[in-house]
Amino acid sequence: MAKSFLSTILGLTIDRGMIQSINDPVAKYIKDGGYSSEHNGKVTWEHHSRQTSEWEGELWGKKYDFIGKEAFGRGERKPRELQEPGSFYEYNDVRINRFALSLLRLWEKPLPEVLEDEIMDPIDASETWRWVPYRNSIVEINGKQMPSVSGGTRWGGGLWISARDEARFGYLFLRNGRWKDKQLISEQWVKEATTSRGTVGPDYGYLWWLNTEGKA
Repeated sequence: MAKSFLSTILGLTIDRGMIQSINDPVAKYIKDGGYSSEHNGKVTWEHHSRQTSEWEGELWGKKYDFIGKEAFGRGERKPRELQEPGSFYEYNDVRINRFALSLLRLWEKPLPEVLEDEIMDPIDASETWRWVPYRNSIVEINGKQMPSVSGGTRWGGGLWISARDEARFGYLFLRNGRWKDKQLISEQWVKEATTSRGTVGPDYGYLWWLNTEGKA
């Protein structure tokens, strides 16, 4: 479920005007070399949030292609041809971790601190939850060492959280982003994040599982 929290940080980023449009190329904002190729230069924030980015590269010692049992875990993903960004859905933690790094570079503040300040403290979550980075996912921003958190629990990182704190987050979305008398995240983002986008990944919103096909 870490990805839905990551999606919420994207929503906060857009709500605050730090990103003009979710359809903007990430390369318009992030200049760290991760989007400098012709292929990666086409990747938008929406592509990342729908797992259709097809981002190509290596991050934290893991390659984008996700091939092999050691990389994938249970089962094994076979080699395939890279597709155009936006045209192919693939659940891929390497690409989501790249997305998390890009958000970190925008906020210039560790994402767990963003989540705590903007969401978790206002919804009265406990102090027990932790968003854990990898041992090697540290970057320097403005002269400070900052952890770049993962978008999932694969390879040892991820969000460690109680069912009660998770439920509070769920209630925030059931209430369309409002908690008590304060709108923490826009109602528009809540709707967009939990809406199916058609034939490419139809059961997926903006890093939210939707079960629109009723197969889960």
